[in-house]
Amino acid sequence: MAPVAVQEDGRTLTRRFNHFIEREEELLWGGTSFRRWRTGETVHTVSAGFEYSRWSYDSEFLRGSVTPLDLGNPVYGAEPTGIFQLAHSLDRFQQVGFHVQNAMAPHPDVVLLVGGRVDRLELETGEAEEASARTESTHTQFTPRLGLSWEVSRGVLPFASYSRSFLASPAFGFVRSRDGSPFPPQEGAQWEGGVRFDVQGRLLLTLAAFRLDRSNVPTADPSDPSFSVLTGLQRSRGLEFLGSWEPSPGVSIFGSYAYTDTRVVEDTNLPEGTRLDNVPYHSGRIWSRWSVRSGLDWEAGVNAGVTYSSSVLAALNQDLEVPGFTVLDGGLFAEWNRWSAQISVSNLTDQFYFLRGAFGGSGVIPGDSRRIITSLSWTR
Repeated sequence: MAPVAVQEDGRTLTRRFNHFIEREEELLWGGTSFRRWRTGETVHTVSAGFEYSRWSYDSEFLRGSVTPLDLGNPVYGAEPTGIFQLAHSLDRFQQVGFHVQNAMAPHPDVVLLVGGRVDRLELETGEAEEASARTESTHTQFTPRLGLSWEVSRGVLPFASYSRSFLASPAFGFVRSRDGSPFPPQEGAQWEGGVRFDVQGRLLLTLAAFRLDRSNVPTADPSDPSFSVLTGLQRSRGLEFLGSWEPSPGVSIFGSYAYTDTRVVEDTNLPEGTRLDNVPYHSGRIWSRWSVRSGLDWEAGVNAGVTYSSSVLAALNQDLEVPGFTVLDGGLFAEWNRWSAQISVSNLTDQFYFLRGAFGGSGVIPGDSRRIITSLSWTR
């Protein structure tokens, strides 16, 4: 059941019935090779490879009517009526990519990274039951990657990088245009710069600032969240912090934090400066591990962590927010000779929370309840 609108009386919620039947197939194949050599004083580390992917998605979209809900005295369980097939589509994409990269070290303290990738993408979308009603398109794109790092003093390493991206936008669930036409591939450009600190290998810190511009990004259609429209240009800017610390043997602490501000900067439908949905301003994680070891025979310990996310907007150009959350995780582990055993528990307190908004703000996606995973392995 999908909500539509609350009537003027403030308590009558009109609804509609939406139902998806989905079938998906995916194939991935590829490989990368590495080679290292020296020309004069410069050391080259070259990698080259290819990737092939093929994906198909068959989705049937059913819609129907359902009686309104009285929010003051809700009665659930209404059966939908007048169910009809709104769409039955088939989406396919095939992508071949080749990449090459050279990390050159003209000096022991300097590394220059130069690389690039070429992708050819074939898209097909349209009616599943009528091949003549499908639309095909082919896209070829070169995306570069550049980077530079320089150890200006012992343990202090400033760095900078620039890269572009090229990503298919196949229809998937609600990622579909109203008229059935295919979305062009998403394109992006990212700039990043920062500094790394290494204190005797026991304390590692990284602080970076970034900017990411993306175009042709599907988002929920404001007129009908069952479909999508493209935003012109989205921009994400922020700061990232990563750290790891080993205060003593057997004790490790890891931490991360990100501040991200995401906005629409160019669009024909949305006002400039509109905050993007489902992206928190603040997010982070702290994870720690304690262990004891007896020679080379066995090691046992415990780990624990906290994940945090601030609130997010449920949909573009709306004020509705999904509350933030804090989740605790933990586990036990042991290793003896060639045997290892582990128990991992996510969401230790079994907290009920929401991850993000969905369906154009008319729904939310809940987080996982407490989950326990056990494993036992043996290494030959």
